[in-house]
Amino acid sequence: MQFVCSVSNCSITFLYHTCCCSCSKKDISAGNFTVHEVHCIRNITLCPHCDIPVTKSELKSHVAEQHTKVTCPHCSALLLKSEVDLHIADAHATEPCPECGENISKDLLEDHKHAAHSTTVCPLCQRVVEKLDHHQVYIYCSCSVHML
Repeated sequence: MQFVCSVSNCSITFLYHTCCCSCSKKDISAGNFTVHEVHCIRNITLCPHCDIPVTKSELKSHVAEQHTKVTCPHCSALLLKSEVDLHIADAHATEPCPECGENISKDLLEDHKHAAHSTTVCPLCQRVVEKLDHHQVYIYCSCSVHML
């Protein structure tokens, strides 16, 4: 790895050799690598579930917080504890219905709008119809035919 001196008008380029530590997965300068590796071997381990470097003293709490399976409070799906918030935001997010303002699950909003708000009273004939625009075109065409 090359580094250029940050002092203005200095053109010296330094060449550092680095080694990748198998415990912390960091690039460490070759001069510090042995000391770093000894520290890591004593204090760091890779999580057996996600392969992330974790201090040995925090491994149990990491596994409990990140890799314990829990049930979603909304749908009873079995998820990793670390995934619950994202799952709830994606699968159980609500959105206000543009017709009535009721908060409806995003995946059910179209069904709600169709079931609850697809009928209306026609202002021309006062009948309850499902698709007002199609109905009014039909009435207009029917009246036009009869008027001819």
